[in-house]
Amino acid sequence: MLCSTMCADLVLSCTQVLATCCSENLGVMLLSMCASVIGACVDSPHCLPVIIKSNILSEAVERLSRASDARDLPRVVAWIEVLMCCSVGKEAQTALIKGAKGMLEVLVRVRGDWKRESSVRLRILMILRNLAFLPAAKSYILAEPGCVAALLDELKSDPVHISEGHRCR
Repeated sequence: MLCSTMCADLVLSCTQVLATCCSENLGVMLLSMCASVIGACVDSPHCLPVIIKSNILSEAVERLSRASDARDLPRVVAWIEVLMCCSVGKEAQTALIKGAKGMLEVLVRVRGDWKRESSVRLRILMILRNLAFLPAAKSYILAEPGCVAALLDELKSDPVHISEGHRCR
């Protein structure tokens, strides 16, 4: 019980820091570290409900969109990492497709906005790949016309523009 309470407190603190990073101009490194903590805790049955209740998934989609509009690459990558961390594991994937409204549309748009940036493209593809392991998410992905077009576009893309140095989860 103590462990689950500590985990819940840690996740709650990280979601509060993420919210602060949104409203204030705190460092991207702090944002990335909190995303990593969320990702590490997302598999815990005690922590996932806290993550879901915190509304951080919808917030991440909204902040990703804003960061892309502002042409702020470090924040774009950091917010994609929040979503990417939550795209692993059945319960987290289900929470992501149910709790992050408009996520696919934003991911497709951000991918288009940052087409020459392999760190963005590969992370977005990793989210789609991870979600595709969830049977319910397959129809979710295929129902979004932009996702299908983006995947086809990636198949046609020049592999030279994809850097080997960008490894995703």
